Amino acid sequence: MIARLADGCRFLFKTLRHEYFLWALIALLLILTAFEPTQSRRYPTLVDWPTIATLTGLLILTKGIELSGYLNAVARRLMTHLHSQRQLALFLVAGSALLSTVLTNDIALFIVVPLTLSLKRLANLPIARLIAFEALAVNAGSTLTPIGNPQNLFLWRVADVSFLRFTWHMAPLVAALLCLLLVATALCFGGKRIDASSEENASPGEKKLLLVSLALYLPFIVATDLHWPAIALSVVLLIFVLGFRRVLARVDWVLIAVFILMFIDLRLIADLSWLRGLLRRVRCGPGVASVCRRHRRVATHQQCTGGDIARPVLRQLASAGLRR
Repeated sequence: MIARLADGCRFLFKTLRHEYFLWALIALLLILTAFEPTQSRRYPTLVDWPTIATLTGLLILTKGIELSGYLNAVARRLMTHLHSQRQLALFLVAGSALLSTVLTNDIALFIVVPLTLSLKRLANLPIARLIAFEALAVNAGSTLTPIGNPQNLFLWRVADVSFLRFTWHMAPLVAALLCLLLVATALCFGGKRIDASSEENASPGEKKLLLVSLALYLPFIVATDLHWPAIALSVVLLIFVLGFRRVLARVDWVLIAVFILMFIDLRLIADLSWLRGLLRRVRCGPGVASVCRRHRRVATHQQCTGGDIARPVLRQLASAGLRR
């Protein structure tokens, strides 16, 4: 029993020893707790649990799609129809952006980057440059939808708008970003012809895992949009515990822990009495005052573009003491 416990502790330490951001958040929480130990009872209430539930469910479902292996197989087949470095680069960059709108930006990179590295044996490509463009693509594409990245998830919950309305308001910005990125990709990658090798055979995918993950994806999004994230997560967890436990073992639980700690740390910092007093004593200069007044006007303007998303966030800022 003791030996198993020791092995578990060693494995946990080995897994987490390079998670420097996680340790920094833990250290900050300990310092804040030392300053105001009575606040520890409030810690669970400081976390936005609907956002955490939505993020957890998305990570489980996207990890299931990733581990099924089918996306890599489809990409390899499509590559046989692409005949130049520029075409292949445009396809991978556009595909990265598209994946990030539904699979979150980090999962999209987890899929595309290993694929890109494996394609080095099949095509002569500037791999480092291509991966850099893929990273830009997932950040641009993930901005489109509430589920593209954790930041959007939080803004979506605060704004309390529908999935489609959020996406509609973000579409012009994302379209402009992607147009610029695709033009830059076309300029930075040449038209040199590539010959895809047929010696690399893709391993067969796990069809059942793919079908279950895809079948749960849309209902999960709908349930989240209806403000039922806890029920949706419970269903997803139950199905994966019963049928796909290995997927749960591969989920990035550290990322979830990081976001829980960020909620607690940042809200504790915002509640520090000496900090709030300092902010009240600081007088806004003309430029900052102008920005504050503009924020108040935007928050009350009913017809501004994206106002349905901006107003709740700005109201929270105003309530935190940003009014002059």
